Amino acid sequence: MRAFRPAVWLLAAGCVGGLTPLNLDGGTDLPDTSTDGGGGGGGGGGGTDTTDDTTPGGGGGGGGGGGGGGGTTPGDCDYPDVDVMESGPVAGVIQPSYISVDLFGLVYGEDVYDLNSPFVEADSGDGDIPAHVVFTFYDASVAAICIIFYDAVLDDVSAATWDAAGEGGEVYQAWRLELAAGTGDAGLCGTVNAAAWGGSADLRDWIEERIWGIGVGELAALEADIRTAVTMGGDDWATEWEPYVMGSYLSAGSLVYEVGYAFTHAQECGVIEEDASGFFTPLPGASGGPVAGFVITTSFLVLDPRQF
Repeated sequence: MRAFRPAVWLLAAGCVGGLTPLNLDGGTDLPDTSTDGGGGGGGGGGGTDTTDDTTPGGGGGGGGGGGGGGGTTPGDCDYPDVDVMESGPVAGVIQPSYISVDLFGLVYGEDVYDLNSPFVEADSGDGDIPAHVVFTFYDASVAAICIIFYDAVLDDVSAATWDAAGEGGEVYQAWRLELAAGTGDAGLCGTVNAAAWGGSADLRDWIEERIWGIGVGELAALEADIRTAVTMGGDDWATEWEPYVMGSYLSAGSLVYEVGYAFTHAQECGVIEEDASGFFTPLPGASGGPVAGFVITTSFLVLDPRQF
């Protein structure tokens, strides 16, 4: 089993980026947004949300029948087996102001499988990609300054326990992240002021001291703003996004936020279905839970880590 840094694949496949970050200003209306391309890629994106963590709102709710899927069920296949490398932060001090958390992997309940990209394999000779969770930290201008990866180890939890802060919708599937201490890859991240981050200069320690969860469900509060960004970027919402897109949710402690969008994609035995340019084939979005298959969540908003 070899170690792998997911960013190498994300950059090769052109999946870093997504929609241009929103920039919320402490509870005011969402501003107009622009985009640099359509959706479905991995990695963080996002605007800022300074929601007061003492006032969670309604929403949430349990999933119904029929979820998104894609490809053969897990027992039928021999999947790739590759780990995220373990690496500490590099030299240089950073000052994060915002955070996003996203998931990339083949997921069936609590079972998570790695994937293979034929496009990347043809380009580099090795297309195996670990299922992973990515924590992205941003500076005050919402520019990404730190990316930390973990192997995706998930604990399936009841979506009915998730109440979205603000105006979130129904959550179809939810997972708690199991982050083994010191195992993340912080090689694309500098150190931080230990006094401001719980006593450690390594952001992995701050991450691992907290309980995180990721969910997929209804695209609700963010739908209008994501649709605006998509159409301004030249994509057709009705044909390229609406049949496939779902909402992504982030849990930190007892709070849940609708933070972005999610897709499931076609795959067979862990081999991703791609076109000649390496773009994935989206599957129809779920209208209830559970959600299973090749899942990518992408943050459209980022959060103030001081809430956690």
